Amino acid sequence: MEKRENLYFIIGIALLVFVAINLYWWIDLSIHTSMPFEDIKAAYLSRFPTWLQNPLLITFLNIVLLSGSTFFFFEATHDSHLKTVSIVFIVLCWILIAWQVFSLL
Repeated sequence: MEKRENLYFIIGIALLVFVAINLYWWIDLSIHTSMPFEDIKAAYLSRFPTWLQNPLLITFLNIVLLSGSTFFFFEATHDSHLKTVSIVFIVLCWILIAWQVFSLL
């Protein structure tokens, strides 16, 4: 049983890392350039394949990945060794989901 929770935890971390890298790209471009917003957005979107160069699609993908990560962290809470850290990551995922939903407005 413990191996399953470890696997869930690792999958949750992997999904969270994808979103973290994506957010890092956006924040890095926003902070370190003095370009207008539209140019920053174009530079950010150019890092993705052509079929994924849509800000709404990327945001929805982030929300889906964070929701999946939350699910896997919740499943990992059944292991007493991972319970506390999984709860911390669940809260982090919820905060990031709220941020992503807010960015859609």
